[in-house]
Amino acid sequence: MYYIEFFAFRDEPNVATLEAIDWLTGWRLFEQVDTEAWYLEGPSNEDGITFFEQLQTSSKPKARKIASLSSRILDRIIEEGGDKNLFDELTFLQCGVLSAKLEQPIIHVGGNDEGYDSFIEFDSGKLVGAKCEIDWDRALVIDQDGAMHVERFYPEGTDPDTAKPRYAHDIATRGTAAFFGAETWLISSDPYDFKQSNFRLIAEKGKAPPKIEHLSDVLYKRLGPSPKIGVILAEIEGYVDAALSVELISAENEARFKADEVTGGMSIYASNAHRETKGFQLMRHNQLKAFLIDLSSYTQALRPKPEFRRKDSNLPGVRSSLSMRWRTIKLAAKFLG
Repeated sequence: MYYIEFFAFRDEPNVATLEAIDWLTGWRLFEQVDTEAWYLEGPSNEDGITFFEQLQTSSKPKARKIASLSSRILDRIIEEGGDKNLFDELTFLQCGVLSAKLEQPIIHVGGNDEGYDSFIEFDSGKLVGAKCEIDWDRALVIDQDGAMHVERFYPEGTDPDTAKPRYAHDIATRGTAAFFGAETWLISSDPYDFKQSNFRLIAEKGKAPPKIEHLSDVLYKRLGPSPKIGVILAEIEGYVDAALSVELISAENEARFKADEVTGGMSIYASNAHRETKGFQLMRHNQLKAFLIDLSSYTQALRPKPEFRRKDSNLPGVRSSLSMRWRTIKLAAKFLG
C-alpha cells in the first residue's frame, strides 16, 4: 500500500522534551534544510526520511478531553454512513498530546491509496481544526470548538465512475500548505518525489525492527540467476495459485496487500533473472516474466476496497485470463522441462 504518515512543526521542537515523553519510545526528527519545517516520524532501516514510518509507543497517551472528542468524531462518521477506518483515533490523540507536551503548533498528515486522506492541527494541546475523508464523495470537518459538519466533494447523486478524480492527498496537501503559509506543499512518501539531501536528521530515539527480506532476494538466494523454468515454477506455484484464487478479490485488506507484495517480488526476480539466456529458453522466460508482470498489475488493482474500484475494471475476467495463461505455462514446462 502507498502510505503517508508524519507529524510536522513550524518551529523546531525541544528534543529534551521529546526524549522525556514516557510513552514515546521510538522516533526520528528531521529538519528541512531549504525552509523552516521539521518532521517527526518513526525509526526506520532506511537512512533518510520516509514520510511513512509510524512512531513507536509503549502505550496510548492519556488525555481525557482529546480522547472524548476523538470518540465523538468516530460516532459522527458512523452516523453519516462513512468509513470509520478513515479516521485514526490514535494519531489524533498523539497529535494533541504531543502539542501539549511541546507547547507549540503541530500537524499530523495521513494518507494512502484507499481513500485515507487526513489533516489534523493542534496548538498547545488545543484543537485548531481537522478534516478527514469519510467516503469517496465526502469529508468530515471539525473546527476548534469540536463542532462538525460534512463537506461534499461532488453534488449529491454524482456517479463515482464519471466523477472527475480528486487529486491524491488533497485534504492533507491543502491543510499542510495553509499551516506553513505556502501556496502548495509536497505530500508524498515516494522517494522519487523529493531529495533526501533536503532533510537532515537532527535527533532520534529507538531502533527500527530488523528489515524483512524481500521475496525477490529470497528467490535469488534459493534459485540463483538462471534456473530452469521448471525450477522457478515449482518454487512460485503456491504463491501464484494464491494470487489467482477467486476468494482474493473480496478478501480482507491484509490478504490482498500481502498478495500484491508477493507478486511484486516474483516479478522483480523474473525481470532480473536469465539476463544471459538466449534463444528458445529466453523466449520461454520472457513469457513467464510477462505473465508475472501482468499478475502483479492485477493484484495491485485489488488493493482498493471493492467500493473504491472502477466498475469497468472487470477483475474477475482478468483473473480468468491470467489463470488460463498460468495453466499454459505450467503445461509447457511439463513437456519441455
